[in-house]
Amino acid sequence: MNRYPLWKNILVIGVLLIGAIVAAPNLFGDDPALQITREDGTPLAATVLDTITSTLDTGGIGYNAADFDDGAALAVLASSVAGAAVSASTGGVPVAAASVLC
Repeated sequence: MNRYPLWKNILVIGVLLIGAIVAAPNLFGDDPALQITREDGTPLAATVLDTITSTLDTGGIGYNAADFDDGAALAVLASSVAGAAVSASTGGVPVAAASVLC
């Protein structure tokens, strides 16, 4: 038999549900990525994406996708090993924080 009022049970279930929703993104891993933007915020030219993909191919760094996102070029790398290679080439700056300014 439940000795607690209904509102307390609803409160506990609500807090657990909100906690599960907030914690859900932690279940998915991060993808290493390279984002390239302009310093003045203007959109990049379409040829920049071709330059990025050819540079990654030349360096032997695999990537899953390369696309424009809100005026910035975004290349999602294949694995964390590839991310370490790019991190080493950016002077030790983590790939997630590396942003090359054009």
